[in-house]
Amino acid sequence: MCEGLVRFEEGSSKVIPALAESEPEISADGTRWKFRLRRGVTFHDGTPLTAEAVRFSFMRQMDPTHPYYVAGRMTAARRLFGDPTTTESVIVRDIETPDDWTVVFVLAQPRASFARNLAVPQAAIVSPRAVMNAAADGQTTMVGTGPFRVAGVRPGRSIVLERNPQYWGEPPRIESVELRMISEAVERERALRQQQCDVAAGLPPQTLAKLARSKEFMVTTAPGMTGCVLLLNHAVPPLDSARVRRGIALAIGREKLMRDLLLEYADAGYGWLPPAMVEAAHPDAQSENFGDVNEAKRLFAEAGVPGGFTVKLMALTVPRVYNPAGAAVAEKVAQDLTACGLTVILERVPLEVASRRVAEGDYQMAVWGAVAWNGDPSAYWADLFGDGQTNALNYRSGELHALLRQLETEIGEPQRKATCAHIEKLLHAEIPCVPLFYARQAVVARREVRIEHLNVMGLTRLDKVGIVREE
Repeated sequence: MCEGLVRFEEGSSKVIPALAESEPEISADGTRWKFRLRRGVTFHDGTPLTAEAVRFSFMRQMDPTHPYYVAGRMTAARRLFGDPTTTESVIVRDIETPDDWTVVFVLAQPRASFARNLAVPQAAIVSPRAVMNAAADGQTTMVGTGPFRVAGVRPGRSIVLERNPQYWGEPPRIESVELRMISEAVERERALRQQQCDVAAGLPPQTLAKLARSKEFMVTTAPGMTGCVLLLNHAVPPLDSARVRRGIALAIGREKLMRDLLLEYADAGYGWLPPAMVEAAHPDAQSENFGDVNEAKRLFAEAGVPGGFTVKLMALTVPRVYNPAGAAVAEKVAQDLTACGLTVILERVPLEVASRRVAEGDYQMAVWGAVAWNGDPSAYWADLFGDGQTNALNYRSGELHALLRQLETEIGEPQRKATCAHIEKLLHAEIPCVPLFYARQAVVARREVRIEHLNVMGLTRLDKVGIVREE
């Protein structure tokens, strides 16, 4: 429906032009990003795409004084772009429109991840006229420039999209699509089997494996941008010992975890970044012998706890995007640690309770998740380590703090890859937490539906989906 100036390349976290006709021109100091717009592009309501429309789409989300700002509904965008009315954590200081086809973002400081910020859904460009009309008559603001346009909405139930005949790019392969909201995985599977839908996502690994064996369905997978990690609270001895943390990391058998619970729908947590990230280095961790009980016991003994220790492990009661196997992962971790002499007390808690306790540091160990919400390593690591000084792990590292700041302001892929490799080596040495696995995206479709590939950010392009009817 809606598109941004840039988008993620299929199968990668790399950013490529969309409504912008080319890569941005970035000033020498990294604070001015100039984009030139494609000519002749129109919104679904027939109004033209202009630089002022781009500015409108961003400012109405960033600026609480904007006439079309909606309080309480713009928090994600303000994290991406900041608030130009304050000097606190500002990212975008201003947006200039020197002519109808040129947009210049003026940043408060260099920010390497800014291009990826512009590729997420919150950066989509919408029709100013549609937003103004929606404020008056309550109609949808989902009026963009994309290959599909909104044909009907049933709030909380479904959205019907139809092909946009005026689309500036390659036309969609299908004429229309209905997006249905089905909250329970078992109901999504039932709808698929009863031919009430053609495609379903968010199914557990065991269901995916079962459907993959059927001649009726095809499962398409791709790496994702979420990681399942074992949080270790450094404020709780002996988890403040690097030897103990390394012993815990070695005690957990990654391959068995994959084989028994995640099947083929996750990548083992050898490195410190989702494998789909172009900056992922995956250093020495791959050579470790995970599941090595004897080495784990040796490290515990060196740390002064030869007989093991008692620790509480918090687990969510429901599966999450980063952990489709749910509480079973924590149970498997507990089994592996018990085999090394630890006494593990498993705490099963609902999401809202777990979120509060992790934020307050009221836990010892927890099976948790991290998300690269913009496909950038700085965002993923910020989810885990904050700024390197303040985080839920109670992990303090001046070196990590400096490296994360360097990564955020560094412009240029080779330089950022080198910095990421440095950070991964530091994390591998200190083991502030334990990467368990990186969940893969998985979509099940009926055999006649053709899904070429999934976007690593979960933003699969529906215009690339096709239908093949048997003769």
